[in-house]
Amino acid sequence: WQGTGGFAPYGMTGVVAGAATCFYAFVGFDSIATASEEARDPTRSIPIATLVSMGVVTIAYVLVGATLTLMVPYNEIHIASALPDAFAANHVYWAKYVVSIGALCGMTTTLFGCLFSLPRCAYAMACDGLLFSWLAKVSEKTKLPILNMMISGLMSAFIALIFDIEKLVEFMSIGTLMAYTIVSASVIILRYQPQHKCHIKIAGEGGTGSSEVPPTPATPYPPEEEGNRQPDGGELKSRYDWVSLVVGKQEAGRVVCWSVVVFTMVSAALCLLVQYGMGDVRPNQLLHDDQLQEMRQMYPALYENVMRKMDDGGTQDWAIVLAVFFSALLIAATGLICVHSQNRIKLSFSVPFVPLVPLASIFCNIAFMVHLNPMTWVRFAVWMTIGLLVYFCYGIHHSRESEPLSSYTTLLPPGEAAASSSTTAAGGEGAGSDETETTDPDTITTTATTSAAASSTSTVVSAMQSTLSQVTSKMVASLPATLKGKGAGYGGLDETSDKTALTDTDPQGR
Repeated sequence: WQGTGGFAPYGMTGVVAGAATCFYAFVGFDSIATASEEARDPTRSIPIATLVSMGVVTIAYVLVGATLTLMVPYNEIHIASALPDAFAANHVYWAKYVVSIGALCGMTTTLFGCLFSLPRCAYAMACDGLLFSWLAKVSEKTKLPILNMMISGLMSAFIALIFDIEKLVEFMSIGTLMAYTIVSASVIILRYQPQHKCHIKIAGEGGTGSSEVPPTPATPYPPEEEGNRQPDGGELKSRYDWVSLVVGKQEAGRVVCWSVVVFTMVSAALCLLVQYGMGDVRPNQLLHDDQLQEMRQMYPALYENVMRKMDDGGTQDWAIVLAVFFSALLIAATGLICVHSQNRIKLSFSVPFVPLVPLASIFCNIAFMVHLNPMTWVRFAVWMTIGLLVYFCYGIHHSRESEPLSSYTTLLPPGEAAASSSTTAAGGEGAGSDETETTDPDTITTTATTSAAASSTSTVVSAMQSTLSQVTSKMVASLPATLKGKGAGYGGLDETSDKTALTDTDPQGR
């Protein structure tokens, strides 16, 4: 590290460019989030699994990078086989073959990790109507989307056949960075939407996943008393009502949505400006002549570097002003988001410190992406065009986004899931007068499996209830007046004993 170039020979720009290229190393961690529906306690297990696995992998990469650059100077590293060639250069030939075998095992593990999450992502999108419905077909024998897995594997093999490793690495990096950017933006937008726009159907309480029943996606807070209403998601906090004079009266959640869009676009503009439009600040703007002379005597190497930067011209004044303007826009967009209230839906797992963590993620991801090869952006644009064509030609017309689906119904085949969601919605409308929700596992399972039968017999039950009501009314009307009058003599009975008997029969007092 003390040889030619020293430590970090390309400076901070080189560090960021290398991190953007090597971001593919973190592509497999979305498998943890993809499997969150199968976790018993996602609120606890998902963060622990993510942090532990990312920590181990990051430390391993740092140690391997440090070892490699200490064994071989950075400008002599063999690009195609860095570690095996480094061991061979130091005459440790047995380690060369061990590392090569380990690399093959590592790549195989990565392939299995990607092929675990990719079919499940495609299956979830097909269940939502964004992809073709036959991709959601589950095998009766294996209970897996076999056709989906076969297509995912064949496409992965074909892409690996026509691209070399360098293009694949950058392609995976830009795809992962863009996906994580979209997820971060979606987290903010959904968190600041009103509850009725989130399309999350409340089927029970809890959501911790501790029971054997599939966890319900969300649980609402108790309703506020009249006159003490808290602002819903996307509405201005009470102490920031004056902001409406600036942005006007807008629909709940719209200002936050546009603020996220502005933050993303301004972040891209600022990162591009820093990458391609700014150099070092002109030294003559910061140092007086006497300071330069003192630097020349005490630090001659630093003085020569400063003079060379002065000859290059440094950063223009307009670039500095534009960077300050973009920074002010980022702060303003962040402030606009923070003055709005979040919806109060308790999810089984939610991102902490919203909106700061997602906004920081958006900015860092964009900063990484602008350091990638321009040809990578061209390939990514072609891939995105294909995806948008599929969405606008098929997905947008078959999307089930407005249907109230829970995490339980997404695990069912599309036909059964639709029947279950319609039955749940009907039960939710009729349950408005009852404060108690059903959380019994047997009851939930029975409701899901007999939804079709329940909907077909609802008309018959309603007709029977109407007939019984009419017969009862006629019988009461035909009673003799003497029997009706005797009812007044029972007004002094002890009601406590009646309530006790009722409680013994029905613990809920119904």
